[in-house]
Amino acid sequence: MTDKEGKQSRFEPSPAVLRDLIVREWLKDNPQALEFLAEVFGFDRLELRLLGCSEEESKRIRDVLADLIDRTQTDPDALERALAAAEEQRESERRVAIAKSFGLAVQEALRTALQERGFVLELVDRGFDYEMRLGEKLLEDASYYLGLERLLLEVKATTSGEVRLTPTQAATASRTPDYVLCVVDLRGMATERLAGPWTPEEVAAHSRFVNTISGSVASTWELVERAQAEHVPIRNEAALRFGVAAELWQSGHTLSAWCDWAIAKLRDKEVA
Repeated sequence: MTDKEGKQSRFEPSPAVLRDLIVREWLKDNPQALEFLAEVFGFDRLELRLLGCSEEESKRIRDVLADLIDRTQTDPDALERALAAAEEQRESERRVAIAKSFGLAVQEALRTALQERGFVLELVDRGFDYEMRLGEKLLEDASYYLGLERLLLEVKATTSGEVRLTPTQAATASRTPDYVLCVVDLRGMATERLAGPWTPEEVAAHSRFVNTISGSVASTWELVERAQAEHVPIRNEAALRFGVAAELWQSGHTLSAWCDWAIAKLRDKEVA
């Protein structure tokens, strides 16, 4: 190290010596660097993460941590709960990304299958929707919506067999005659596989398309609506889930068969 007077001295590498030599950008999104500095040179792991942040971010994080530490004086579990909440949020975001990837893969598979039949239609991305309750699997409550001319296609995935519809999704199904439910069957798949990228061909192989779900859901939805208006009404109806049994959606069409059905239906409407 060279001091202000130009004199050089030798020092053992340590956090105190190396701290001023580290460029913040080196540490951002670089877990390998964080582990290396902590294990080899004895850096404090929290300090490293703060070094990788901007000064503004570092100050905000320090203030939050200081507040959490203050709370632990009267609530010893506050820090653990905050960590659990952060982990739950990260897991939620991960599952959202997975569910969206299925919807996009189904969209591309449909486009390819229709084009191979000489039927070119524009698939309209109607977005992504989910409602989540504590402890539920987001992947099985999420939906990806596509529009194909007059058809509304809802894509859902399941790891348990039963597909659950939220009240919003059930209401949409019951009020939309040309509503199609596409279920991607993920039962028995390893977590690592679920998180990986999916090709349209892979999704198509695991998908079933149900054209008759609207009438099945409608009867149950009518019961719920009537129950809300009774003298002793149901409460917290937004927390309800509508279960579509595996026996029902497994009998649906494959991608190829469904495309044939959809083309025929749309052509009949054009004639009418």
